[in-house]
Amino acid sequence: MSTWRPRTVWRAAFLFLLPLASVLWAQPAAEKPGIPAGTFPIVAFSAGNPTDTNFAEVKSYGFDYVHRYRLTCRDEAQVKAYLDTAQRQKLKVMMDMSGFVDPRHSPAKDMPPEERLEALRAAVRKWKDHPAVGFWYIYDEPSPKVMTPAQLKEIHDVVKAECPDIPTAYAQHWGEKWWDSSRLSTSSCPISTRCAIRSSPRARNWR
Repeated sequence: MSTWRPRTVWRAAFLFLLPLASVLWAQPAAEKPGIPAGTFPIVAFSAGNPTDTNFAEVKSYGFDYVHRYRLTCRDEAQVKAYLDTAQRQKLKVMMDMSGFVDPRHSPAKDMPPEERLEALRAAVRKWKDHPAVGFWYIYDEPSPKVMTPAQLKEIHDVVKAECPDIPTAYAQHWGEKWWDSSRLSTSSCPISTRCAIRSSPRARNWR
């Protein structure tokens, strides 16, 4: 008749769990939305159609973010295809939200002002959990004639209220009194559409 031996049981359990733990430990960390720590985006503006061939070529040039004007205003299937293709090619997306709030373009120009922020809020809620989302591009070259700094800050605040951990950005231009918008907030970063943004300690300024 066999005798139960605790030491033998614990040894067997250890030998069983050790390979399992090794496999679990080796699994890559899950991708998360937002800008990875210690990096600064190199963005390909208007990066073209979201095909694997096209995005692989963009990646080969050293870009790590892609962009499409008014992306989130497109059909949901198109937006998802863009994000999914970017993720497959290990790219992040500068999510262009401007079509919801820029009265110069549709759909914003066809919407009452009070509906624009609600449409923006709904889009953030829909896409904020996709791993390919890098940051929100909330406005393209704000002109004081159509978008005041106070209005721009309101857009920023709506996005951050829904998604505080993903940065916002907007493109600055050299129009009249452009510097007023550049004082928007320390938690939103103005970027130029004419420069490649390289890895930089300035990444800490993205909030």
